[in-house]
Amino acid sequence: MRLAAAAVLLAAALASGGCTTSPSWGMDRLRDLTDIVDVRYGTGVGLGVQADALLLLGTGVGWSDVTYSRVWYGRHSVDTGHRTFLGLLLYSSFGDYEYPGDAARTWCNVLLLNIASIGPARASGDEDWFQHDNGPPIMDRLRVGATLFLPGVHGGLYLNVGEAIDFVLGIFFLDPSGDDGVPKLPT
Repeated sequence: MRLAAAAVLLAAALASGGCTTSPSWGMDRLRDLTDIVDVRYGTGVGLGVQADALLLLGTGVGWSDVTYSRVWYGRHSVDTGHRTFLGLLLYSSFGDYEYPGDAARTWCNVLLLNIASIGPARASGDEDWFQHDNGPPIMDRLRVGATLFLPGVHGGLYLNVGEAIDFVLGIFFLDPSGDDGVPKLPT
């Protein structure tokens, strides 16, 4: 009986130990958990679907004249104004290649390869990424998902594998995404 009570007390002490060492640790883990699923939403007129992986490979079919779009990359959102989505299976694009190297604002898939994401990228979030919209870091590019374009609206869901890794490592006080202490607010 004493052995069972000692085991329960030890388990309780071990389970609560990590949570009490830092008052923001629990909030950062909760934010990391919400970062695992990225969302895209907006308005426009058209019909189509776009699927992509790692912001490097993608394909789509359809057309949409998008008037507004917001997409989340972990803790950070990026807003874009007027863009056109065009998907022809082996070619798909969003925007007019106005931001080369900035996969957060545009994509251009040729033979499934997103040539708009070619360019320098940081490994994790930094102050510049959280204050400006200059392309997501590599940790936030590790995602797979799709966007559906419908008449009037569009929406998409993405599984952000990089942020899932950040969540798990955050339990052990590591922050590969560099986003601990950063609130999840639209920019």
